[in-house]
Amino acid sequence: DPVYVLTGSSGARTVFSHGHLWTMFNAPDETTRFDPLPVGHFVTRMIAYKAVNSLLKPGQTVADLHLWGQPSPDFSEIVNAVENGAGDLVSGILLDMFAGDAGFPENEPIVLPSGQTCTIAEAKTIYAPLVLRWLAQWDIDAIRAAMADYEGGSYLAWFAQRLALENDAGLVVMGHTHQPVGGLTASPVIYINNGYECAAVPDLADGTAAFTFTVVDLEQASATMHQVTRQPAGTYAVGDFSAPLFPVVVSPLKDFSCYVRIKNQTGQPLTLGPLADPAHGRWIVPPPPTIPAGGQGDIWLQDLPGAMGTAGAVLYNGDLHFGFACPTGPPQLGFSNTAVGPGSDFVARSGGSPWQSKGSVPAGGSPLQVEFTVTDADTSPNFTGSCGENSFATSSGLGLQVGNALVLNGSMALNGCIQANDGGCVYGITLASGSFEGIYAYRLSIDGQGPSGLWSGSMYLAFTDRTGDTYRKSFFLSERQTLTLDYNSDDPTIVKIQWSNTAI
Repeated sequence: DPVYVLTGSSGARTVFSHGHLWTMFNAPDETTRFDPLPVGHFVTRMIAYKAVNSLLKPGQTVADLHLWGQPSPDFSEIVNAVENGAGDLVSGILLDMFAGDAGFPENEPIVLPSGQTCTIAEAKTIYAPLVLRWLAQWDIDAIRAAMADYEGGSYLAWFAQRLALENDAGLVVMGHTHQPVGGLTASPVIYINNGYECAAVPDLADGTAAFTFTVVDLEQASATMHQVTRQPAGTYAVGDFSAPLFPVVVSPLKDFSCYVRIKNQTGQPLTLGPLADPAHGRWIVPPPPTIPAGGQGDIWLQDLPGAMGTAGAVLYNGDLHFGFACPTGPPQLGFSNTAVGPGSDFVARSGGSPWQSKGSVPAGGSPLQVEFTVTDADTSPNFTGSCGENSFATSSGLGLQVGNALVLNGSMALNGCIQANDGGCVYGITLASGSFEGIYAYRLSIDGQGPSGLWSGSMYLAFTDRTGDTYRKSFFLSERQTLTLDYNSDDPTIVKIQWSNTAI
């Protein structure tokens, strides 16, 4: 399979793919009469022509030619054509580049595997729409695909990470570029590239290349790299191999992405709510529609060209809000990384730095990585608190939402817990939405009574919503009654309630 995913018994996932699917000039092209041959097939034919006609001596093969395991020309002219809107010329530029280097006649017939024939002149016309098609599908990332066979395979790292996150995999293993890769400098996944399986003989001799391979542990979704080396006595040995780490975004650009993982440790699936465009950036891997119970969902929000960085938010199960931002400005000027979610059960880090303590977000550095863990407590409307006079209760989960009644320590009968002096208490609390007094959108209805007796005072209540705003009400009369408290809020869910014998 072009993309092959294996899951270990531990649930860890590893995705394998050769890598050519994300290289513009070597990906299968189904739009021409030569389907699936890519334009790169003609490049290979011209490279072979040059070797046979100009370089090889009797008895030699290309394995005897220095740096012929991976010919790598200057792609700058191709990149300039893409960036300047001359995409229809790119295939022609590529073919002319190799034909000129090989001394290959433009009108020389090339016999294809199917038996069809084609000249370089014809191929330039046939593959002219190539770049425009990639731009239509990949937008600005088409430039990465055009460069993915150049610069030692550094541009392929972006596609490798994307493939892993799309498949909920912790490890992605590729080849194609012949450039060994031992991981990514800052990423939620591991990217391994096997490197050379069959390097040229002189490249092995002078250390330009090595035979390298990868051993994958499917249970942990981890990998180790090894190399085969020739020993002085003419024997061979297998040893450990340390491959370089690659950035996801190639210098001089920087990565201000937010990499977000949501772990669902509840007994029910999490369902995505309406997804808005991010405030800054674009979804490369958007939040999954559903995160199964016991599973996880990966999100990649990447910055656009410019100086804004990233900022986005997602909503699951109607009331589970997750927000994250990685701005480009310095923290000392107010441009700090942020992460908010249900409760404070998340960890975060920036760049290649260690994970911060739970609930803490590094102010600076990029990209930002956040792992949220959602538990049953986060999806429960239950408040917990100490019962009796002058106390409070909070909800680390859903809180008191519109249309619901407040549940405290597992009960909606609140009078055994929310109490004041001389018999003051609250029996029940509900939250509703509507148009109240023509001004307010939300109303708390509070069933309760104040203290009884002369000089007994009042029972004071305070309610705090998710935005941090606090609203107050008090019971003075000792007869049981229902008081209403109207308010407006960007997030009306009540997450804290306080009660006291004195004004709060």
